[in-house]
Amino acid sequence: MNHPIESRKKSNEEVFNEKVSLVIAFRDESEHLADLVFAMSQIDYPAELLQIVLIDDHSTDSSKEIISSSTLPFEVVLLSASLRGKKQAIQEALQFVNGEVVLFTDADCRFSNNWVSSMVLKFREDQFKMLIGPVVYTEKAGFLNALYQLDFLALIGFTEASVYARRPTMANAANMGFRTDFRKQIEMDDLRGDLPSGDDVFILHHLKYSKSSKSIAFIASVVETAAPSHFQDFLRQRIR
Repeated sequence: MNHPIESRKKSNEEVFNEKVSLVIAFRDESEHLADLVFAMSQIDYPAELLQIVLIDDHSTDSSKEIISSSTLPFEVVLLSASLRGKKQAIQEALQFVNGEVVLFTDADCRFSNNWVSSMVLKFREDQFKMLIGPVVYTEKAGFLNALYQLDFLALIGFTEASVYARRPTMANAANMGFRTDFRKQIEMDDLRGDLPSGDDVFILHHLKYSKSSKSIAFIASVVETAAPSHFQDFLRQRIR
């Protein structure tokens, strides 16, 4: 049920009137979706100002059924991708967003209840066009998990330093957002649909060269993702 958009206060007394669309592409993520649905249900943002767009990239498990049977207090748009691939799914989902701010995360990620509101508040500063945030592995015991965390921390440090130096080079679509007026300029050629990954980096560089590095900001709000189960999975991630 749609509600009229109006200014709303949340517990921190901030007033929000920005419409936000959260886009998540998923494929065969049934083992993670219960946690994702719970995280989305806890989002501390005015319900009438948040749209969640979920697009199924040809899952062969029960992922779509899990989403369709879930109840959330926000507008939810559940789509089936017509073409295969995450980039194509994202591009298709973007045709359905109605927010002035578009946020992205992955189906295997977890975020705090104030993640959306913190992104919106950051967008207000200097009218940034794009935000990049850190993604960390959920902490586990063991040497390999410590190695994974160290690797991610190095990437986060490099990403943050490059943004502050006005030379952004990296982004992670699991914690990213941009304004809708910029989204309308993005075409599949900008995402390099011929490559299986890198949509986040290609969007970053498209904005950097079409607008300005000053329109890109780093935000400290963290998103967590599950650590790789095997070292080979970790290497495949880094190769991509």
